[in-house]
Amino acid sequence: MDDANLRVIIADDTFDDLQIMATTLEYHAVEVHAVNNARECIALANQILPHVVITDLAMPEMDGWAVLSAVRNNPATANTRVIAVTAYHSAKLAEQVMTGGFDGYFPKPINPLDFVEQLWHIVKA
Repeated sequence: MDDANLRVIIADDTFDDLQIMATTLEYHAVEVHAVNNARECIALANQILPHVVITDLAMPEMDGWAVLSAVRNNPATANTRVIAVTAYHSAKLAEQVMTGGFDGYFPKPINPLDFVEQLWHIVKA
């Protein structure tokens, strides 16, 4: 898979954060599907079988942990990379995210240059 064939779902209930991540990845020729809640993310993941799901940890109704669980428990998406993003970051949370089954972690606000470079590193690992 080359970078141009990368299919990503981004789930974030904050419009500005969603737009920054989506626009940044689209600029790099990534196929981006942006949704603003966990339910849409899970349903879309089951339909399009993305390579990567990027999910905000703190969303109303269902959070990023629920997205992680749904993706991992579905045999069709179990090997999909799942990356957490959050504005409520700390060293302890970063450790919980990484030991809890996520493939990566980005604190908000996203730095577009670091975001793309680190995402490629996670995807190619």
